[in-house]
Amino acid sequence: MKSQDYAMSRSFSRSRRGVALRYRDCMVRLQERNSLPRSEIAVIRRERAQPRIGDVHYLHLKELHAGIAAALLEAREVPGPALDLYCGTQPYRQLFGERPTWGVDIDFLYASADLIGDLPLPFADETFSVVLCSQALYYRVDDHAVIAEIRRVLVPHGRAVVTVPFLFMKSKTGTQRRYSSRDLMSRFSGWESVDLRTAGSIGTGIAYVLGRLLQVMRRRIPGAAYVTAAAAVVVNILGLIIDSVIKPWTGRPPAVLIVVARR
Repeated sequence: MKSQDYAMSRSFSRSRRGVALRYRDCMVRLQERNSLPRSEIAVIRRERAQPRIGDVHYLHLKELHAGIAAALLEAREVPGPALDLYCGTQPYRQLFGERPTWGVDIDFLYASADLIGDLPLPFADETFSVVLCSQALYYRVDDHAVIAEIRRVLVPHGRAVVTVPFLFMKSKTGTQRRYSSRDLMSRFSGWESVDLRTAGSIGTGIAYVLGRLLQVMRRRIPGAAYVTAAAAVVVNILGLIIDSVIKPWTGRPPAVLIVVARR
């Protein structure tokens, strides 16, 4: 499926799984990216939903999954629909439980979103009880606007769960922001409560960087899949050992920052 240069959603009023969309016309500039093959999308989704030790980013994704799962489990005390913002392949959909869930993304790359669009979000004020924005905020040029929109669509006392990587390799293309704990917390100024959590540490970060190299090797060298899978097991075990050794060090840098904020 090819993405269109623009996507127009007509002004309408209807409810889908209990979520009312705004009364307005919305023209959103979309990135021109074709959908990935279904087989590749399935692999990406499985790696995030059920990471295995032979995956090149197993340790990073395992820690991320655990952090998101814990935050969403706590958020079940607030009933109502959920929004998975910049949802990718929607690997965490089962973690929302039985609540109605919308996945929104900016284009068709992962062919998994319920709605394609960007800011301002095409939802009425106070629509969602929970909003998840995982590993996406650091790509956004106007991250303040993203947080403001998350707050707008949340009900009073609703929960926002936002994750960003702390230890990672910046790509040569696109805009990527590396947050400090203070920087990230400052984006939630004025919220009722803000809880900063971490996932993984130096070992997870080292495994992630080495995993990127293994990923490149697997793509460029025919038949390298078995070798890189075996190497990934070694790299992930090494990362686990390093994180275990430095666990008593209170000043250790995290691999991922997780904010759980109450509107």
